[in-house]
Amino acid sequence: MGTLESLQFGDRYDRLLFIQLSSTFCIHTTGMDLINPGATLITKLWDLIALKLAFIVNAGDNVRRLRLPMNRLKDKSIDVANRVSAAKAQLLTPTQEVLGWLRRVEELEAEVSAIEQDFLNQPTCFCSCHYDLCSSYRIGRKVKRKASEATAMEAKSFDVVATDDSAPAVALDLPTRPDVGVESPLENAFQYLFDDQRCVIGVHGMGGVGKTTLLRRINNSFVGRSDFDLVIMVEASLDFKIEHLQQAIADRVGLPLSQNGTSKSWAIEIKRSLNRKKFLLLLDNIWDPINLTDAGIPTGPSKCKIVISSRFESTCAQMGAEKKIKMECLTPDKAWELFRQNLSGDLLNDPEIEDLAKQVAEDCNGLPLALVVVAATMSTRTTREEWQYAVRQMRKMHLESLVPLEANLIPTLKLSYDNLPNDQLKLCFLSCSFYPRGHSILKEELIESWMGLGFLEEHNDINEIYQKGHFLIGKLREASLVVPGDDERRVKVHDIICALALHISSVGLTPRTEKASSSSSRSDPEKIWAVDAGTGLTDIRADYLEGSSIERLSLMHNNIDTLPEKTDFPELLSLMLQCNDSLPRVFPRGFFKGMGCLQYLDLSNTTVEDIHGIGQLLCLEHLNLSGTPISKLPQEIRFLTRLKYLYLINTYSLEIIFAKSFSGLHNLRVFNAYGSSFRFWATDGAADVDRASLSELNELINLKALGISVGTHSTFQKLFDMSIPIRYLYISDPDTAPIDISFNQLRLPSNTLRSRSKIDASLLEMTIKNCQDLEVVTIGEDRKGEPENADGGFCRLCTFKGLEKLHLLHLGKLSNITWNGVKPCEYFPRLRLLRIVGCDKLRSITWTKQLPGLVKLYISGCSEVQQIIAEEDEDVEQEGREVFPRLKEFILRDLPKLTSIYQRTLPFPNLVSLQVFRCPKLASLPFGEGSACRLQEIHGGKEWWGNLKWANRASFDRHFKQAAS
Repeated sequence: MGTLESLQFGDRYDRLLFIQLSSTFCIHTTGMDLINPGATLITKLWDLIALKLAFIVNAGDNVRRLRLPMNRLKDKSIDVANRVSAAKAQLLTPTQEVLGWLRRVEELEAEVSAIEQDFLNQPTCFCSCHYDLCSSYRIGRKVKRKASEATAMEAKSFDVVATDDSAPAVALDLPTRPDVGVESPLENAFQYLFDDQRCVIGVHGMGGVGKTTLLRRINNSFVGRSDFDLVIMVEASLDFKIEHLQQAIADRVGLPLSQNGTSKSWAIEIKRSLNRKKFLLLLDNIWDPINLTDAGIPTGPSKCKIVISSRFESTCAQMGAEKKIKMECLTPDKAWELFRQNLSGDLLNDPEIEDLAKQVAEDCNGLPLALVVVAATMSTRTTREEWQYAVRQMRKMHLESLVPLEANLIPTLKLSYDNLPNDQLKLCFLSCSFYPRGHSILKEELIESWMGLGFLEEHNDINEIYQKGHFLIGKLREASLVVPGDDERRVKVHDIICALALHISSVGLTPRTEKASSSSSRSDPEKIWAVDAGTGLTDIRADYLEGSSIERLSLMHNNIDTLPEKTDFPELLSLMLQCNDSLPRVFPRGFFKGMGCLQYLDLSNTTVEDIHGIGQLLCLEHLNLSGTPISKLPQEIRFLTRLKYLYLINTYSLEIIFAKSFSGLHNLRVFNAYGSSFRFWATDGAADVDRASLSELNELINLKALGISVGTHSTFQKLFDMSIPIRYLYISDPDTAPIDISFNQLRLPSNTLRSRSKIDASLLEMTIKNCQDLEVVTIGEDRKGEPENADGGFCRLCTFKGLEKLHLLHLGKLSNITWNGVKPCEYFPRLRLLRIVGCDKLRSITWTKQLPGLVKLYISGCSEVQQIIAEEDEDVEQEGREVFPRLKEFILRDLPKLTSIYQRTLPFPNLVSLQVFRCPKLASLPFGEGSACRLQEIHGGKEWWGNLKWANRASFDRHFKQAAS
């Protein structure tokens, strides 16, 4: 009830108005009780009138007082709005209640502002009083209602302003090819994804091998599941930057990034957005490493999981991959399954077409992208002739004639080539296409070809060149352009990748070397590389003979049996004819006349005996005659003044290298006659002046590496006086050598060592063979009668610290290998391969256990050997864990008295293969319960295996493979 006391008065004019109205009714509150009952009606009427009068009288004050609750409400709305913004940044959804409240605050503010404006716009009298009583009354009523609403809204509290109403697993269903062949890597990926200790997983492999398919399959696996709050897949391009990643993530989560922001400011926004989410991030086709932290991506097992795919294993490693999955090509069965799934129609109803289709699929060599694209291309080919043509083109690796460019096979694969960092690496890769398809290439052979082709820079230290070559092979492996070969010494090129290289080089897109550019006689830059290796050619094709633009020609591994009398190759720099075992023994006289620019010639492992006319190749820098039956080195070789690399390895018929043959070879950098039959080098003052001498070689100031065969002890001793690094040394007693120059005791090294000798540091491989009078090999020094040095001790020995391969072959009288003052591990610290063959008198080889780097041990034809590690050796038990720690391959053959490898068990932590043939007395193997954990195969005779008796044989049965000896 409104009373006189409860009414709020404004200024004095309002009070006067109220007094006038009160006197008109002649009513006083103090006399209420004396009025008769009819006064009750009057009282109620009075209360109503007083309330209405209050609206009029106090309108001004009440309008001004309304601003106070409204200001408090606005402050609260700002706080609530800030909470809503923060929730949106965390990918939360504001509640409808909060959004409605904020909208009502804005509406209420607008209404109050309108009331304030209406009040100010009312007409007033000369004393500033509002004489429009009706308008004041209406405003007063509005003020009361708005004040009540503002107070009620201010009192509203919100414990929750937003909720997470997203789907349990936010993953977009992505299209993908049939997942044939990805089952195993997918299983591994899931194992790592649900490992709480793993955060970043790397997937690597060559282009087209199925990395994208795997990541899309992972993504699709989480559609409709609640394992993650959010699954984000980002497919990168070649020029992908951190900003591209940030924008892709922001687009996926619906986060508007500030237009003028920087990568750093975006990282803060993205991190704030993702921090409360359990998310999976799939980054596909990453070329260069990206710093995930700089991109704003929270890391740590509890925050997220990240899967990266790249063609480079190193990219995965640099981005912190804790586990890596290598994608391999498909097995033949899986490859055919995928190929068949991508064929349309009823093509396979024709058995002949089905057989041809299987051949085409086989030629894709298990590469999923090639299988899918080629199958799709051939789906419309319905005749046998079309499929026969496809088989021929695939065998020739002419993909471009079979698969249209728009099919995107070659462009996709070419990205790996385009992304190589320099032209040197591109040239090295393209040269791998010189070899036949599927050929396992020796790394050393590949590096030496790069040296001869001019793809590797020249250095004074030949080891640095070889190391650079191995480094480049590693880079090509990282790019998945080459893959491991048949063993760790070799690499291969996938058939489809080889086809890519052939496509690039056959259309004149090869980078130009300085050497090639300077030797070209014409301005046309489009010189092509022609390759027809391993295709069964019997002669040089006519189109090659007419190809004046051919710069490099590879016809290796064929059956060429005829050569043209004359040629016209004005631009030819490289000719590769190696491994043609039907090549004419005598070259036509005019064969080399049309090759005036030829710099690289490889005739290794052919039947050529006479290379008449070789002296015409005045530009020649690389000549390889290894494995040929030449009996003498042509005297005209001395005219090849630019020659840098000369290889005569395993020239078993070579008897003559004439004196002065090296006199004009001032640029010679590498000479390798390792395993050659020419072992009689003339010595100073010798009567025989028709033979080349070691002093001729020693005078070649540019010679940086030497491979040599020697057949006399005096020649062997003279090697230690040479200043040239010797990489390969072959010691053999020639069949024609008189007894007085034969080896009967070999000292390694002898006490004639000079400080200038480089043999101890440079030697990589050594063979001692057919020294029939050799009885003792002394390693170390015989200290009897030796002079003491300044410290009172004997002269410090050189060690063969770089030796990697040692062959002791057919030393019929060798009975002992003596170690004087040195240990095998100190003398041969890097020895990886040891072969002991045909040493019938040799009894003890226990010293082999002290070779820590040994990877392969081959012992054969040693009839007196009874134990590999002698039982009486006292050090084995203490050093048991260090015996053969790196041995991978162990071969024992024709050891009739061998009874044991060792009487106790040995760990063999890296052993992969054990081969035992014709060792009838070997009754047990030194394998315990935890031995040979990496063993894959034991080869031997079935009878021998069945007669073995040792406690753990049963646990190794699964590794045994019967093999013919």
